[in-house]
Amino acid sequence: MITRRRSFRPTLWFAAALLFPAVSFAQTTLTYPPAPVAIDQVAAKMTAPDGFQVTLFAGEPDVVQPIAFTFDDRGRMWVAECLSYPKWSKDGTGRDRIIILEDTDGDGRHDKRKVFADNLSNLSSLEFGFGGVFICSLPRFMFIPDRNGDDVPDGPPETLLDGWDENCRHNVFNGLAWGPDGWLYGLNGILSRSLVGPPGAPKEQRKYLDCGVWRYHPTRREFEPYASGTTNPWGMDWDDYGEMFITNCVIKHLFHVIPGGHYERMFGADPNPHVYSLMPSCADHIHWAGGHWTDSRGATGAHSDAGGGHAHSGCSVYLGDNFPPQYRNNVFACNIHGNRVNRDRLERHGSGYVAKHEKDFLFANDPWHRGLVVKYGPDGAMYVADWCDTGECHNYDVADVTNGRIVKVKYLGDRRAGGASPRSDDTTQNPSPPTPLPQGKRGANGAFDLTKLSDAELVKLQLHKNDWRVRHARRVLQERAAAKKLSPETADQLRTIFAEQQVVTRKLRALWALHAIGAAGETELLAALRDKAEEVRGWGVTLACERPASVVTRDIVVSYLSDKVSDELHGPIATDQSPHVRLKLAAAAQRLDDGEGHSLAAALASSDDFIDDEQLPLAIWYATESSHRRRVAGTEQPVVGIVDAMTTAPLSALPLVRKYAARHWVLTMNQAPNTPEKVFDMLLGYARRRPAKAEDIAAGILEALRGTRDLATPKDWAVTYAALNGSPSPAVRSAAKRLAVLFSDDAVIAELQKTLVDGAAQQEERREALELLVGKRVKGLPPTLVALLDDAALRGESLRALASYDDAASAEAILSRFAKFTDAEKTDALQTLASRPAYALALLAAVEAKRLDTRDVPSGIAVQIAGLKNKQVAERLAKVWGAVRPTSAARKEQAARLKGVLSSASVASADAAKGRVLFTKSCAACHKLFGEGGAIGPELTGSQRANVDYILENVLD
Repeated sequence: MITRRRSFRPTLWFAAALLFPAVSFAQTTLTYPPAPVAIDQVAAKMTAPDGFQVTLFAGEPDVVQPIAFTFDDRGRMWVAECLSYPKWSKDGTGRDRIIILEDTDGDGRHDKRKVFADNLSNLSSLEFGFGGVFICSLPRFMFIPDRNGDDVPDGPPETLLDGWDENCRHNVFNGLAWGPDGWLYGLNGILSRSLVGPPGAPKEQRKYLDCGVWRYHPTRREFEPYASGTTNPWGMDWDDYGEMFITNCVIKHLFHVIPGGHYERMFGADPNPHVYSLMPSCADHIHWAGGHWTDSRGATGAHSDAGGGHAHSGCSVYLGDNFPPQYRNNVFACNIHGNRVNRDRLERHGSGYVAKHEKDFLFANDPWHRGLVVKYGPDGAMYVADWCDTGECHNYDVADVTNGRIVKVKYLGDRRAGGASPRSDDTTQNPSPPTPLPQGKRGANGAFDLTKLSDAELVKLQLHKNDWRVRHARRVLQERAAAKKLSPETADQLRTIFAEQQVVTRKLRALWALHAIGAAGETELLAALRDKAEEVRGWGVTLACERPASVVTRDIVVSYLSDKVSDELHGPIATDQSPHVRLKLAAAAQRLDDGEGHSLAAALASSDDFIDDEQLPLAIWYATESSHRRRVAGTEQPVVGIVDAMTTAPLSALPLVRKYAARHWVLTMNQAPNTPEKVFDMLLGYARRRPAKAEDIAAGILEALRGTRDLATPKDWAVTYAALNGSPSPAVRSAAKRLAVLFSDDAVIAELQKTLVDGAAQQEERREALELLVGKRVKGLPPTLVALLDDAALRGESLRALASYDDAASAEAILSRFAKFTDAEKTDALQTLASRPAYALALLAAVEAKRLDTRDVPSGIAVQIAGLKNKQVAERLAKVWGAVRPTSAARKEQAARLKGVLSSASVASADAAKGRVLFTKSCAACHKLFGEGGAIGPELTGSQRANVDYILENVLD
């Protein structure tokens, strides 16, 4: 996430034509002023909407490298200064600091500064609570105690967990924040492949973690991965209804997160190989104008209009009491390339949310601005931390450690201005004036010193409009309950709010506080499950299924799932007509005991009410797979057990669950003896007897068998094939043929061969036959493929298919027709001729005999031929083509000569159209540029095409 300078140098496989396209495609060349905006001009330079005031809360030298900040219960800001980056300390030594900033006179700028701790290393996050400060200090998650609150550590940091990956670069773990449920949450980047556990724990007792969300319970000292996916998340917050949102880089910027969710990621596989599909971002937009993310650097033109760039850091769902109503429940995030703060509006959509783009909120108007953190504070104002540097996270050789700014944005205009706030029931009801406090209890930034409030006063703060006060008061109550210092009447006071409040968010706050202090029992949970508001019912499910849940609370949920629930309740919760509640149930099923989780997942999968929902079917599949896996863990034959446990899943009402259950069965069957026959018999029997479900079951089988060529024929296959092939569904008939080929069904293979050469057959049927026969590597097929070279409809497919066979006669057949091929067909032909030694020798012979014009053979083909690693081919290539790679001396000589040719004048007069044609002809077969081209070699969009030295170095090599 963090910033500085490093060159980006993909190695090009071939690039002769790039000498021309290097100047033919627009690319932003970033230049920076020698210094950022002067410290006394930072606030004045920024622009915010009308009615807002920006002040500099703190800046260098008082604060540098502000990688994270939080507030204590007195309203003071605690800032983590990270001077370690980009050279993470390996021995735990460092000079990172935690400082405390305070604005005692309320003028919007700090006037007191303390150093709480220094000589720390690899600081990336901090959070206040439970008598000290929790910190992310790679590779350790630590706690610095200050139980007497004198701003002096009581002792050295205590390591709570370790094992975070020290090779993570800018994907370091981060984002500490207290959730509504009393857990401390954190984030992890995609390069941080970590095994986390208590110090000294062996590998088998640790938990794997890469990108996603994790959490830690402060009193039970439990750690668990919470959700997986995204890329480099660096910001997390909750809306008024307790729903989690995280911001992210490169791929879409915002995700609505549920427990046990698996989300789209930039690359790599999810830790669970059986999730099969990942949940998408909730955003319906991106904050750059498309194309490769590197094009958004500089945030000019259309990129600026869209939001400034792909890189986001910090997340704040605004729930303060200072901004106008239309900002409540909006998501604010720092946009690194755009030097600004983006704003999204959240709307309910199906079981989850959709994020809509609103006008960007804050513009720094300083190319050095690198926002990392955005949070609203005790006074309802918003605070933004600026790392202040050039470059971004992919440029990490050196960091400028002399700068850092934190600005405060406060609304001064008419608070009645603007429209109503979507999804907010807080601005029109329960205005919640500040709670009267005894003298001496007011703290910094207009906050209260919450530690000096009585339990009753903390309970009253659950009704406050500023959620900062609500959250801090709830945590103080949780701390007092853990220390057994909570007054006996506190739980009853919260129960009264929960029972009497009509405002959903206030009712939820009371429920969360009851849970935090350990007082959410059977009565409260049943009341939540019966509530008319879907948000309350959903949280009733979540809290009842929290670990460790008592037998009583688990029985509540299980009995509530049954069909025997009385009419006074809102029906069996598994058929609750709210997709939001069903999503919570699916997440909860992963946390229930195996049998209960299995029952709940099966109940949810029995309904297709929300079949098109983006998240719910996937969440139900995750629950199905998880409950079955846990059900057989530790048994003598877990693989057989999974197959047995999932006997009903292929008959689910949800197509996705049917397909993935079949896929899971087939993938699992190879891990145990005597399982394949049983699996195929069961699955194909289902498909035969339940034609309406056959398409999904067959699709799942085929997905599992992708890449497989030979399988034993299942029992009763002829009967099954006849039934499937007689289906009215084209997809089922196609699946039947594909399975028949895998099972080496000679009759079906012969039928496909007839279809392939039948000019009267439909083209799609012929293409499918070709695909299946080539995939099976059916013997004797090359002569048929050669004959199809004269069939324009299948010529391209046939040219590519011949690469699968080592047939010397095919090369001559291709070369004899080469002149008549289209440009695309010539590319296919050359790729095939460069794929095998015998073919390559024939191609080189044709070039030597001048049967082929060398201009029709791109240099990339020579490189591909050289890659065959065949001595005879290499010798012939050197003779016909010359050295594919020149010597170092020759390369330097060429570079010097060509650099003279590529003067500024010649570059300025270059023909862009010809450059594009040359690129398409010579490079696009392997390289993608601006969304066009192949994916064999590295993408060139983000390379330094405007740098002549860079181009020459790669082209000539």
